[in-house]
Order: sequence, then structure tokens, then C-alpha cells
Amino acid sequence: MQNEIALSVTRDVRRSPQPGHTRAGSGADDLRDRVIRQGRFGRRCYFCHLPFGDSGEFEVHHLDHDHANESADNAVPICSLCHMPFHLDLVLREMPNEPGRIIYAPELSQQRLSSLLYAIGAHSTRVDPTNRSEHVAGQIYESLLRRADAVERVDGREVRPKLSQVHAMVRLLQDVSAERYGERADWLSGCLYLPPLSMLMQQAEHWRAAGFATLDLSSWDDIAGPEA
Repeated sequence: MQNEIALSVTRDVRRSPQPGHTRAGSGADDLRDRVIRQGRFGRRCYFCHLPFGDSGEFEVHHLDHDHANESADNAVPICSLCHMPFHLDLVLREMPNEPGRIIYAPELSQQRLSSLLYAIGAHSTRVDPTNRSEHVAGQIYESLLRRADAVERVDGREVRPKLSQVHAMVRLLQDVSAERYGERADWLSGCLYLPPLSMLMQQAEHWRAAGFATLDLSSWDDIAGPEA
């Protein structure tokens, strides 16, 4: 599962990290510097390959989920959108009023969803704000948000009440047995975390002057699609 993003929470609340625990200024500067300097990452997100450019807007992910293990082969650079699904409990603490939703989109992986959302953000920074026909970001986001219903309903019947709500997913993941938790990628297959649109637009504004300024979407494998 090291190359996959699985919906996750801190199971032992005594070891729960703080929101933004590996962001710039969080006290993890030495670790961040050691990780981002590794040429093998190319200053890109380990999962969705978002180029960071000269920006310091990235976090550090521990592949074995042990935050005490800072070895070079365990700590990787990760963007905010890919990092949040690994810490849904922290998402609730940081954005209690608008934490996003859990959606069902089996045709996507979490990292491909991140790429799609960044592409939406990149597009939103390039369009003419007076041209309403170009305002597709909200439309695409709403189509993704409608997938939340499929998390709770099967054939029109409600079988998993409120599970598309982040707080319900957090509670479920914290309450299941250790064995069941370890198998979550299987029984939650197709379930993805969709961050709130407001957060996505904030990210887009930051990346307007950083990664998005020189981002060639056609070179981004996760969203370019197969060659004609």
C-alpha cells in the first residue's frame, strides 16, 4: 500500500499529530529540507506528481505511518490534497465546519482525484473571470460531490447512513478492529476523500504564482490521458 492512498486516521489518540505537523514552520524544517533535497523526487508530490517548483507548500508523509521513523526511505514529499486522506481525523480538527465529503468514484484513485482537482484549480487561475462559460471548476466539483450519495445508497436504498460525512468515516475507522482496519483499502475500495471547494480555491490561489505558473498539463501523466 506504500504507493497507494488509503483513507486513514490516527488509531491511538495519544500519538495523534497536530494539524499541519510537517508544514513549513511546524518545527519539522530539518526533515522537510532533507526530504525535498532528494533528487529522486524531483520536487514533486510522491503520489500525484504535482510539481512544487520553488514553493515550500508541501508536507512530509511517512510511508509506514510511523512519524518517529524519519529514515530516508520512509519520508517522502506530499502535497496537501494527497496528505489529507491519510489524516481524516486531523481534517476534522482543522476544518470542523467544512471538512469535505467521502465520495464513491471507483474509476479514479485518490491521487488521480488530486490531479483532477489541481487541474481544475489551474484552469480557474487562467480563465477570464467575466466569461461565465469558462467557469467549469464549480460544475465539475458539483458532479464529483454528487458521488457522495453512492457511498450511502445502493439501488436507491440507504444502507450506510451518513458514511459520506467525514466525521462518520473517522468514527468507523477508529472503531473497527486492527485486522479490519488493515484491510480498509479492500472494503473501502472506490471511496475517496473530496476536500471542500473553498480549500481547493485557496490552494489554486497559492499555486497561481508557483506550480501553476509554468504547469504544462499535457505533460502531467495522471491527467493527460493516452496519446491519440
